[in-house]
Amino acid sequence: MSNIFNMPEAKTGGVPDGSYEATFVGVEHVPANLEKGYKPAIKLVFEIAKGEHTGSKASRIAGIANGPKAHLPKLLKNIMKADPLAGAIDLGPFVGRPYMVSVAGNKIEAIIPLW
Repeated sequence: MSNIFNMPEAKTGGVPDGSYEATFVGVEHVPANLEKGYKPAIKLVFEIAKGEHTGSKASRIAGIANGPKAHLPKLLKNIMKADPLAGAIDLGPFVGRPYMVSVAGNKIEAIIPLW
């Protein structure tokens, strides 16, 4: 029996855990992945505006779902400063606005408007 194995390189990307002042960049559509059982989603993208990681991107992918357990309505409420209603949502008016984003585990966990 061998006690030797290959350790892969650490995955990198995004920004380290912490809170950052950031600007909302927009939304990217993420298609469904039927093999993994993922439904269509959106990726909310922010650009770090101050500090050592200025210019780096932080994001959160959330399934397009509505309900008490869904993440997307909670995230949108913080971006829009209002409860999102069912139907078409235009986040265009919020692009370029400042937010404080909290990153943990390479994804945004909280969004606080700074406007």
